[in-house]
Amino acid sequence: MGSIVISCVLLKLQFQVEVYNTILAIILAFLLASVGIQATGTTSINPVGPVAKFSQLVFGGVSRAQGQSMKEAQMANLIAGSLAGQAASHSVDMVSDLKIGHLLGATPKGQAWAQIAGTVVGIVPLTAVFMVYGMAYPCLLTLDGGKCPFSMPAASAWRAVAVAMTETDSPIPPSAGVFYVYYWTSFLGIAAIVCAVLVVMTVLIRERLASKYRHFVPNWGAMGLAFVIGNPSHLAFAMVLGAVLAHFIQRFKPRMWQIYGYPVAAGLQAGEACAGLILAGLVLANVDGGRKGTALGCPWGEC
Repeated sequence: MGSIVISCVLLKLQFQVEVYNTILAIILAFLLASVGIQATGTTSINPVGPVAKFSQLVFGGVSRAQGQSMKEAQMANLIAGSLAGQAASHSVDMVSDLKIGHLLGATPKGQAWAQIAGTVVGIVPLTAVFMVYGMAYPCLLTLDGGKCPFSMPAASAWRAVAVAMTETDSPIPPSAGVFYVYYWTSFLGIAAIVCAVLVVMTVLIRERLASKYRHFVPNWGAMGLAFVIGNPSHLAFAMVLGAVLAHFIQRFKPRMWQIYGYPVAAGLQAGEACAGLILAGLVLANVDGGRKGTALGCPWGEC
């Protein structure tokens, strides 16, 4: 309850987002979290980013109904939509942390204290880390910060949806509406409706099966998630490679997997984040790969 009050006050004072819009964002956060938690519990992949665009669509309609100016509408769309998406994202991340902690043998009480300690201690260092990234890559903070060494698809998607939902002259061409009508009246649209019905029926049937047969029922959330994370493709490839490697280690070296499997995987994920910070430091020192070294082994000569 306290976090809801603080969110309402801060968004009103700092971003001029009305209180009722903040409350709507919090309600949407609960709905998005329920979708994300189900998928994350099964696949350990956070799908809230793509799903959270739904909140932007909602606030696009709300801003038009309230008659807000262009600047106010885009601010509300990004801030309130981000509140809904990020609140749901944190819920999903916590479920993922609890799942990993359970696999590592940690107790729920110990994990709760670790979450609290990490949150309190990590606020200041994480702010400093963001400042380092902002200095190393100005494109993170401004639209005219130069070419980024990474595409930032999530940020681009948030901006594109905000513009599309708030512009007076919609950037969406009229041909998109024609294609939309054509899509839902074509074979693809009919197939989408059939698949939606099939997913609902599968869930209902799965709940009535005995537990020993449930693993034979396909998980449509996991299958649909594969279509979402296909770009950039190297993420999907890394996941498949890791899953195949883990399968064979678990099958032929079960003892090794039991001792080292999950700790090593967690360490690799943490190491990737640390490597990004080190790379930002190299950029600030003007000794990064764009100025020193070679592009040998990089696809198409770019890294």
